[in-house]
Amino acid sequence: PGFTLAGIRGNWRVYATMVLSGGVGVAIVLKVLSQATTAGFGLKDLSAMDYFLTQCRVIWLYVIKFVVPFGQTVDYDLAVTRSLGDPLAILGLIGLVGATIAAFIYRKDYPLASYGWIIFLILLAPTSSFLPISDLVAKRRVYLPSLGLLLIAVEFLRRIRWSYPAQGILLGVVLVLAYLTTERNTVWSNSENLWRDAAAKAPNKSRPHFQLGRILYENGRFDAAAAEYEVAARTGGLDYTLMVNWGLALDDSGKPKEALEKLNQAAQLHPDAHVYSQIARVYGRGKQNDKALEALAQVERLDPQFDMGYVYKGNIYLDQGDPVRATAEYNRALAINPTNPSAIEGLRIAAQNRR
Repeated sequence: PGFTLAGIRGNWRVYATMVLSGGVGVAIVLKVLSQATTAGFGLKDLSAMDYFLTQCRVIWLYVIKFVVPFGQTVDYDLAVTRSLGDPLAILGLIGLVGATIAAFIYRKDYPLASYGWIIFLILLAPTSSFLPISDLVAKRRVYLPSLGLLLIAVEFLRRIRWSYPAQGILLGVVLVLAYLTTERNTVWSNSENLWRDAAAKAPNKSRPHFQLGRILYENGRFDAAAAEYEVAARTGGLDYTLMVNWGLALDDSGKPKEALEKLNQAAQLHPDAHVYSQIARVYGRGKQNDKALEALAQVERLDPQFDMGYVYKGNIYLDQGDPVRATAEYNRALAINPTNPSAIEGLRIAAQNRR
């Protein structure tokens, strides 16, 4: 009977299941959003209207990158539109409304393109409409919606008369796209290339420099990592994780005084066991064992279950030639985490020194 009152009555079980499933889905999404810190209507610095106006620009960015995939980056630096006075946002909104009206008017003449445009907007709506997300642009969000853009492309490609000039032009386009794909794959070949590319394209955004610094640190390039962390702090302000990483990079590059300065700044931002354990680590490496033990006493006060605090204390006692006290600290660490490799190794060395 179709979608009529009689049809609904005849298939009420199907519709009831759909409504129930939808309700459960909405409840789950709302629960996730209520606990999220990077998405949802509770974001402090990003209102639903600001996000919507920004997405009026972002959606066209997605379309442009689909047509001309040049200048891509893993982390775009895009300013938030906070008023109707932004001409690009207004032009973007007018363009979206105009394209949607055109899709409706010409739906019979261009069925694939019209359907593709609507599908593109519908699939993009969960991440690019009114629900604020801290990351304004994310290429992954357009992967599924690009099916709609492909339908638009097919609509126009099927109408071309494929003469030899047209075939030559298409071949040229394919070759250009193949080249751009190869170049982009080179950027994605390793993490350092990827984040160096992102930092170059977003020099005033903190996160690409932070991520590049993290990769450089993992690769043992401590001076270069510290330099990137400095840029990240200058462009994005001080952050606990940034200050800890920066401090460790400075320490490993032979600058313990500067390292302690950054780690103490991190402790002021968020005094937890981890940062004080790293302060102890710096003091311990500099043979300032009394100061290291003071920092480790703070670790134990903040979190008695922090196993690495006891490992660092054991290392200090071992360095002082006291394997008995070192053994006791390693055993305390293993009582909390029986698989702690540093504690196991320290216990082995302490046992050898006691012979």
